[in-house]
Amino acid sequence: MRLWPLALSLVVAASCNSGAKLAAAKFAGPSSLAAFHGYSLKHPAESKPRPYVAVANLLRDELTVLDPLDNEPVLSSTLAFPLSVPTHPRPWKLASARLEPEADPDPGADLLVVATQTPPSLQLVTTWTEQLRAVDLPAADDLATAYPGAAVLSLAAVTRPGGGAWVLVGLTGGNLAVLEFERDPTSTLPVARRPVVRTSLPLQRKDLITGAGRFDALDLAVAPDASRLFVATSDPLQDAGGATVLGVGQVAVVGGSAASVWSIVGLDARAPTRLVTAGVLAQRTLASSVVFESAPRLQVFAVLDEAGCGSRKAINCGVVAVLPDVGIPPDPSGELGYRAPLTLGAAPMALSLVMPRKGGDEGTPVGISWETPPAVVPDLMVLGASSAGLAPVRFWQTALLVVGLTDGRLVAVDPGRWGVVDAAQRLDADRRLLISSMTTTVTEAGTPRLGLWNGVTGAGDEVLVTGDMYKQVRASPGYLAGDAEAFTVAWQGALPGLRARPGIVEWDAGLPVAALQVGEVATAHLAEPELGIRPGDLVQAVPGTGTCADGFVARVVTVRAPSAAFPGGSLVLSHAGDGSAAGETPCAGGAAVVGAAAPGPVTAAVTIKAAELVLSGVALGYLGRPTLNADFELRYQPEAGLTGEALAVDRKLRRRFYPADAPCGAEIPGTETGTPPAALTSACESPLVTPPGPDPLEPGPILKFKIGCEGGLSCAQPGAGAVLRINSTSGLAVTAWRSPAAQGVPTSIVWLDAKAIDASRSSTVFASFTSNEVVSVVPRTGVVTSVR
Repeated sequence: MRLWPLALSLVVAASCNSGAKLAAAKFAGPSSLAAFHGYSLKHPAESKPRPYVAVANLLRDELTVLDPLDNEPVLSSTLAFPLSVPTHPRPWKLASARLEPEADPDPGADLLVVATQTPPSLQLVTTWTEQLRAVDLPAADDLATAYPGAAVLSLAAVTRPGGGAWVLVGLTGGNLAVLEFERDPTSTLPVARRPVVRTSLPLQRKDLITGAGRFDALDLAVAPDASRLFVATSDPLQDAGGATVLGVGQVAVVGGSAASVWSIVGLDARAPTRLVTAGVLAQRTLASSVVFESAPRLQVFAVLDEAGCGSRKAINCGVVAVLPDVGIPPDPSGELGYRAPLTLGAAPMALSLVMPRKGGDEGTPVGISWETPPAVVPDLMVLGASSAGLAPVRFWQTALLVVGLTDGRLVAVDPGRWGVVDAAQRLDADRRLLISSMTTTVTEAGTPRLGLWNGVTGAGDEVLVTGDMYKQVRASPGYLAGDAEAFTVAWQGALPGLRARPGIVEWDAGLPVAALQVGEVATAHLAEPELGIRPGDLVQAVPGTGTCADGFVARVVTVRAPSAAFPGGSLVLSHAGDGSAAGETPCAGGAAVVGAAAPGPVTAAVTIKAAELVLSGVALGYLGRPTLNADFELRYQPEAGLTGEALAVDRKLRRRFYPADAPCGAEIPGTETGTPPAALTSACESPLVTPPGPDPLEPGPILKFKIGCEGGLSCAQPGAGAVLRINSTSGLAVTAWRSPAAQGVPTSIVWLDAKAIDASRSSTVFASFTSNEVVSVVPRTGVVTSVR
C-alpha cells in the first residue's frame, strides 16, 4: 500500500489550505518555458496527467516545475525545497508536444525535451513518472556528434499526423535536426502512463538550403496540423518565383515522415526576422470590426530584426503578420503595399499565440457580432473587464497574441484586427488621434504670435490664438508610435537635433564654410536628408574665443557632401561674420570671425535654423516646412518615386496600427446582455474630436491645419521666436501586464488550457523574466501573479 504519497498529499493540502507559501521557486536565469501534461509527487496516484509548466534555469543547470493550480513550485520529496530536475550544463530551450492525435480522448503524458546551446545536446524529461528527471538520448541521436561545432538556435515540438511527435532543432550552419518520438508499444504500464521512447528511425539532418545558400533557424513555429514549419531567419531566402527575399522560411512537411523531402520557400516580410509563432484563428472582417470571418485559417506572426528595419528601411520595425504561401498580407486601408508592422514602443523579446480553452469561454459572445453571428462560430476567449469603469465590458476574440517587450510589459495584441487591445474597451478614443491642447508663444512680448485659421469650425476668415485652436486641426489615428506626441511649429526655429552643436567655421577653397565636427570627427552628417537642411536656412555660429562673443548669423548657400576635410559634410555660408542681409547678422563691428587669408578653423557652437516655418515632433523629429496662410497636410504618400528629404519624412509617417472600432455612428458591443448603452456607441461625441471623423481605416492625414500669423493677412511676419505647440494623444490605452514584484526583460512566453485543472478556469499565460521570476496572467480576469 502506497502510504507515503497519501501522507505527502495531506501535507501539501494542509499547506495550501493554510494559505502559506510552500517554498520559494528561486529561479536562476529562467531562459525558457514549456507547458506540458504529466505526473509529479505533488499530485500522486493521479489517473490522468495534469498540466504543469517547466522552467529552464540557465544559471543552475536544472528545471523547475510549476503547478498552475496554485502557481507554486512542485516540491521535492523533502517538502522543503522545490523539485530540481538536473540537466546538462546551461539548459537553454524547452519544447513539449502531445503524443496522441487531438481526437484521442485519453492522451498520456506529453513529450518534454530540454536542449543546451553549446555543445548541442537534447535530453528527454520523464513526464510519465512522478519522479521527474532528464535522461540522455541514445548515442545515435547525439547532436554534438551529428553536428560538430554547431550551436542550438531554436527548438520546437509538434504532434505528428496519426500520433507520435517530431522534435525540431535549429542549429548554426543552416541545419535542422528532426527527431521522431512515439509511445513504447511494449510497455506494460497503464495506457495513460506509457513511457515515451525514441523510435528506431535515425536522426534526420535537413539542410535548410535555398538558391541563396543555407539559412539559420533563429526561431521555429509549427502549424498545429504539422503540415508546415515556419522559420525566423536573418539570412536571404528565395520565394516561390526564385526571387531573393527577407522574411520567414516556410517548410512544407511532405509525406508525413521526417525521412521525406521537405520543400522550402521564402515568405517576404521585407526585412529579416528573429521570432515567429503560428496558429489557426479567424480575422475580423473589414466591413465590421465586430464580425469574424466564418472560417478560421492558419496565420503566422513574426518579429522583424532591428538590423534590417526602421524608418530608413523598406519597412518599420515591429511585429508583422505573414500569410502562408503569400507573405505579408495587403494593407486593409489600401495605403501601404503591405499590412503595417505593429510597433509597440519597445523591442519584442518573446511572443506566443494564446488560444481559447476547449469549448471556449462562457458567456454571450457579444464581441463577435451585435446582431448576426457568423455562420461558423469558433471557440472564443475573452479578455478581462474594462479599465474604463464601464463594466461589464468584455472583448471576445479567437486568439490573443501576447508580446513581451524589453520594457517589461506583456502586451495584448488582437490578431483578428491586427492592433493592440484597447484597455478602454473600444471607446471613441480608440479610433482617432486626439489633439488635446495647443499653445502659442513669442520671445518678445507684443509681437505677432502664430495661430491657426478657423477653417474647420468657421468660414476660415480669422486666425485664432486662443486655447480653442486645437479644434482647427484635423487628425487621424494609427500613425503615432507612442501614446502621445508633441508637435512644434516654429518661425525660424532650430532644426531638430541641430541646436548649439560643437562645430567649426573656416575658409575652404575661397568659401566660408561651417561643419559639425570635433577635430576630424563628425558629430552630424549634414547632407543626410532626414536633417532637413536646405539652402536659404540660417546658421548661427557662436565662436568659443575671439571678438565675436555674440556670434553671427549667415545663410546656407550650399549643402556639401562629406569630404576628407569635412567627414560629416559642410555648409557653404553667405559670409563668415563680416556681412549680413535680410535675416542675417554680422559679428560685432562687422569683422569676420575667420579671414580668407588665415583660413584655419575656429571652433564654435553651431545652430541651424529654418528659413521660415519648420514642423517637428519630439519622437518623429523633422517633419517638413509649413507655409504661412496655406493648407498643410502631414500625410503618408506612396514611397515610389520619392527621394531625399521627401522620402526621409514620408517613411516616418507610415501607419503603425489599425484602430479596431467601427465608423462613427455604428453600434458596438459593450455589455453581456441587452442593447449597448449610449456611452458605448461610436457616436464620436468626444469634445476632443471635432468634427466627427470617417472610418478609422481610411488613410490620414496625420495632421492637417492652416498656419496663420496673429492679425491674419495684415500680419507681415510672426515675432521673433514664435512657436506653436500642438499636444496630442493617440487615445489608445494599451492592454498590457507587468510583474507586480519586479521588472525584468521577458525571455519566454507559453500558455496552457487550464480547463483540465478546473472547469471554471480559462487559458493562462506564463512568462519568464530576467528578474528571476515567472509571471502568470489570466487574460479573462486580468489577474497577474509573480512567482520568484
